[in-house]
Amino acid sequence: MSKIRIFALGGLDEDGKNMYVVENNEDIFVMECGLKYPDGDQLGIEMIVPDFRYLRENQSRIKAIFITHGHEDVMAALPNLLREIPDIPVYTA
Repeated sequence: MSKIRIFALGGLDEDGKNMYVVENNEDIFVMECGLKYPDGDQLGIEMIVPDFRYLRENQSRIKAIFITHGHEDVMAALPNLLREIPDIPVYTA
């Protein structure tokens, strides 16, 4: 029987920075890779990306990244992630 876990690395209770992980047994699939623009009180910060630490620690298990559409809140942090973990297949709608 498959063990499936779904959890967020960003995007819950906030506007932007959407990133979700779907684990099927030992395989990891990433859904979305968005950024968030800072609030007015975060001067000097250009953008906020999700915490990639879990993905870096488990990068050998990542099978693919899926992007559902072209908005910044779901895909604009993708270059940041691919700089840290290159060669992950990316599928877009």
